[in-house]
Amino acid sequence: MSTPLSPNAIKNNGGSLQVLSPLVDAGSLVAVTSDWCGHCNSLKRNVQVAQQVRPFDAFYVDGEKAGMNKLREWNVQGYPTIYRVERGGSLQEYNGSRSAESLAQNFH
Repeated sequence: MSTPLSPNAIKNNGGSLQVLSPLVDAGSLVAVTSDWCGHCNSLKRNVQVAQQVRPFDAFYVDGEKAGMNKLREWNVQGYPTIYRVERGGSLQEYNGSRSAESLAQNFH
């Protein structure tokens, strides 16, 4: 499942990011993206393929709607910025491969 996520669902908690939505479970993917970003669109296609191999939830925050203040607060340097949700809702930046195979292995 791929779902939009409100920018208000992410909070900078003393330097670490936390997702506040009860819908987002550990092992989920959260990505800050933009509609005009070619790499973001490729990521979304790869996520769909990966979800067919190994189902996991994916949530997308529209960086353009979030605004520059939020992006600075989250330390977003470019699109897409990908996070893995850990236990307790903390977000760990994911810097691995964006291939469908790698996404299927790293998210659950």
